Amino acid sequence: MTTVGYGDVAPRSPAGRLVAIAWMFVSLFLVSWFTASMASILTAERLDTGSGGFVVRGPDDLRRLHVAVIAGTSSEDYLKRRQIDYIRVPLKDLLKVLLAGRVQAVLADAPYLRYTARSEAYAGKITVLPQTFQTEPYGIALRDGSPWRKLVDRALLHRIAAPAWRDLIYRYLGSAD
Repeated sequence: MTTVGYGDVAPRSPAGRLVAIAWMFVSLFLVSWFTASMASILTAERLDTGSGGFVVRGPDDLRRLHVAVIAGTSSEDYLKRRQIDYIRVPLKDLLKVLLAGRVQAVLADAPYLRYTARSEAYAGKITVLPQTFQTEPYGIALRDGSPWRKLVDRALLHRIAAPAWRDLIYRYLGSAD
């Protein structure tokens, strides 16, 4: 309908020109949409296979992988509740089975994994993903009426409010989040 060649066929009436302009914009949109869709599909495929053929974006992705957990932990409970297959290993062997290739992923507490990943033995050998599948608050238990309660509360609040707290978090866990 539009001319891209010699210009020998072109609409002459105002209505024809209006239709031609509309057709040009619709064509431009369709070609752009097709090109963007193909680029997106090809990029997504490359990302999916870019790390050894498996990517973990969420808990459901664990179903496709061989996963290891520390026996008797909340990570094991998490996988049981979601009916995801896993193997149980002792803490000392958790990352060894990952490096040996017996499993493709391990599930454990994020602070432990971040700290261990930064250690000399594992630096550059493992990657801790930024996702957290389940948040677990930790606490300190004291007897009712314990004289330690206020002291512990104040000490914790004082420590967390200090500027050095973020430095410690970054030093041992690599992130202040």
